[in-house]
Amino acid sequence: MPARAPVKRLAAVRGGARHANERHVHHFQIALLELEKARRASERQVALDRIRSIEDRLLEIDALIRAHQDATTDPAAAGTAPTERKTAATPKRRTLRY
Repeated sequence: MPARAPVKRLAAVRGGARHANERHVHHFQIALLELEKARRASERQVALDRIRSIEDRLLEIDALIRAHQDATTDPAAAGTAPTERKTAATPKRRTLRY
């Protein structure tokens, strides 16, 4: 009966880090890192644009809140009394029946 060869480990079979120090491997890694850097930069720009639009909307909301607060605190500026505005703004509702 022939003698069996010793069982090899996976790392010994596949060659492991044989090519790790070759130039083309380093160039490939550099190219991958440059692609990731470009992708991250574009993601960053999109995020900054989104933040800028959110901040603009928050400023608009603050201005609208101030306008509504001014309208409720100074009835003389609106030109009518608060009770008159309330009745004029709410017409009689109709009930729909099916």
